[in-house]
Amino acid sequence: MAENISSLSGSDSPGTKAPAWERLFPDRAHAFEVGTTRGDGTFFSHREDSNALLAERSRWLVESPAKYAMALPGSMDVIQESAEFFGGLPRRGDVSLSLQFSDPGSVCAQIGSQVEPDWLLMAPSKGSPVFAAGCVCFPSFWSPEEKLGKLMQEIHGPVPGLNDQLGRAVDAFLDRLKPGVDWERWNWGMSASAERNAHPDRRLPRLGQEISEGSVWIRVEHQALRRLPRTGAILFGIRVSIHPIAVILESTVLKTRVRHQLETMDEAIAAYKGLATARPGLLRLLGA
Repeated sequence: MAENISSLSGSDSPGTKAPAWERLFPDRAHAFEVGTTRGDGTFFSHREDSNALLAERSRWLVESPAKYAMALPGSMDVIQESAEFFGGLPRRGDVSLSLQFSDPGSVCAQIGSQVEPDWLLMAPSKGSPVFAAGCVCFPSFWSPEEKLGKLMQEIHGPVPGLNDQLGRAVDAFLDRLKPGVDWERWNWGMSASAERNAHPDRRLPRLGQEISEGSVWIRVEHQALRRLPRTGAILFGIRVSIHPIAVILESTVLKTRVRHQLETMDEAIAAYKGLATARPGLLRLLGA
């Protein structure tokens, strides 16, 4: 009987759904892919078990608001449209989105404390969308505040080979986005910490040579892109979930696929993802 890897969960993060493991770890060599599928329209909506997640978002926004919520001058129009979108989504107990419109960054923080996904607004500009505003409480080892005002290609610049391999395909995909539809994709990494907030300033431990089952976590990003109709801005959402590597080790299929992804990953990509030093130990753990 074939193993059903789509039913595996192992989530350590409330407010998230089980990852699409078969899409995260396809049965082929590691490669960059746009890899989007049409969503069911529920990505940005409220989920029942999200109290802890919203409380953590509020914690980081109170502690360092400028680090996690940011906006360019003159971006209020796209922020207003995103607020209208979020405000129109079903919410628990019919509680409406509560906002006091002041400066753009403050409004982003207010929205970010009341919605579950991280979100970025990519505003139309010549050549490529620009990161105009957003709230990212759970970055995966990158600094959102340093990306504000950058074009899509500039944001992807630190990822070795990504723009060369996928730059045109990404631009073409974004150009074709139509309002009213979510397009979803999945991304993965590995971490030595189960913390959702991996902002570089927190200096969380990274994976090293010593690897054990209890020291490795799979960091999953479920992403969605949606065109806003009035401004044409792209709303980019990210839901982060953390899973113990035991989920992988319990599945023969996943062990084989993850091992193959690591074996075929370019050295520069492995270094960028913080896996170069850990790769030999990870392969041993996975049975290579």
